[in-house]
Amino acid sequence: MACARRSSLVTEYWEPEWDEAIHLAAESIWREGLLSKGGSLCHGIAGNALPLLLMHDSFEYDVELMQTAKRNYTKRTEPIETKFLEDNLSSDYFLSRALTLLLHARETPPYSNSPENIYRMPDRPFSLHEGLSGTVCAWADACVAIQARLRKMELEQEGDGPVVEATLRRDPTFKELMNRQLGFPTIAHHRPTGLP
Repeated sequence: MACARRSSLVTEYWEPEWDEAIHLAAESIWREGLLSKGGSLCHGIAGNALPLLLMHDSFEYDVELMQTAKRNYTKRTEPIETKFLEDNLSSDYFLSRALTLLLHARETPPYSNSPENIYRMPDRPFSLHEGLSGTVCAWADACVAIQARLRKMELEQEGDGPVVEATLRRDPTFKELMNRQLGFPTIAHHRPTGLP
């Protein structure tokens, strides 16, 4: 859903049920995201943080895209009164939960070998999908998300107000930060041209 919400499909096919499904999925990740398998991407805690980071970017930087999608939806369904779920979802909601999961992933083997550890050691503790390498990739994307947010805040302070997506697309520092995103391994959502 995160990748679909960030694609050009959203302008013509978005429906309020998309955000409802995103909200339910995010709640499920939060409720059930601490897996005994550990901190890995494949079936661990860091893998649960990455979709939340993708959603952070969508809710933080795709505002104009979503306004267009909602206008198009309203045109397609004029006689139906629609209530959007926006109040419950924000980029802060997704980023705070992703960072919390990543912080907790540090308590799993091989990063922590505490005797009272409830998590098992991964079969391949340093691999991309089961081990440390994947968790480092998730942390790298979290660092980019924080740096990009800080850059957006700087631009807002310089301009005395909200920054539109076009301004972000033109800002070389912001573009460079967005180009540093690794994305979820094996899911091709990253676009090296900057802002999605």
